[in-house]
Amino acid sequence: MNATIYTADDIPVGGWFGQDYFNVNENETKKIRISLSNHSLAIGTYFISLSLGKGNFAEGMIDFDVVMNVAKFSIIGFDSATKVGFATWQKQWGNVLFNVACNIE
Repeated sequence: MNATIYTADDIPVGGWFGQDYFNVNENETKKIRISLSNHSLAIGTYFISLSLGKGNFAEGMIDFDVVMNVAKFSIIGFDSATKVGFATWQKQWGNVLFNVACNIE
C-alpha cells in the first residue's frame, strides 16, 4: 500500500511506499489499519490518498487501484497529555514541524 498526504490546498506534503504485504482475491474484503507515528505535520487540515499495487518507485510500480482523498484529518496542535500546544500556525512556516536540537556555544 502506498500513500500520499496532501494539504487542504491539494499540495503534496509527503508519503510512503509500502511492500507487497498481502493479496486480495476476487470478492474478498480486507481491513487495513494505518498508523503514522512521529509525522511532524504542522497544525492544519490534510487529506490522504491511497494506492494498491505491486512494486516500488525504484524498480517500477503497477497500481491496481488509486483512491484520492480517502480520509480528511486535522492536526489541532494541542497535546492533552502534556498540556502543551500552539495557538496558531502560519502557512508560510510550511507543513512540517521539525524536531531539531540547537546548541549555541
